[in-house]
Amino acid sequence: MRKRLIASSVALVALFAVSSARADEPDFTRRGVYIGGGGTYAFNLLESAFDDVLIDNVDVGDTWGFNTRLGYRATSWFSVEAEYEYLRNFGVSFDGARVADLRAETITGNLRFIAPLRRFQPYLCLGAGATLFSLDDNIVPGLEVDHAGFSGRLGVGLDIYATEHISLGVGADAVLSTAEVKDPFFGGTTSSTLSYVALHFGIDVHF
Repeated sequence: MRKRLIASSVALVALFAVSSARADEPDFTRRGVYIGGGGTYAFNLLESAFDDVLIDNVDVGDTWGFNTRLGYRATSWFSVEAEYEYLRNFGVSFDGARVADLRAETITGNLRFIAPLRRFQPYLCLGAGATLFSLDDNIVPGLEVDHAGFSGRLGVGLDIYATEHISLGVGADAVLSTAEVKDPFFGGTTSSTLSYVALHFGIDVHF
């Protein structure tokens, strides 16, 4: 009888300790609004579009930028957000000489599908919106790009929660746009579109 009583007491103490630990653990999957931002490094997928109109020998550089987002986590595994991304300039060079700078601004509405694994939460991102392009310091007469095009976003990432309200994030997105380069010599547009792959890192604040 004494052994059973001791065993029952130990079991109750252990159960209470586990319950208390779970109660004290922060909720990293809480519903609510979040805002965030950070840096972006973009790899261009637009060189072939300029090759089509400048007869090859074209180099397009990669560029830095930043991103911001405002979202709402509806469940532990799903959130919706609006994202703005600014890319300073993709340098366009022909035969080694700089001929133009291409600036890009992308605005998308995103859906995030999250694996709620406590502090470490990988996710898949699907988005749609538009990219606005501007061709600056252009020295090639007649060289133009579409100023806006529909864009789709496909990405993966990982959020690491430092606290219940602060998370650090890294990820990679492919942004595929319908915008094209206009042929300065023969008219029309190219067969390739202006797209890029963005690596991003930053911080989110969860309310």
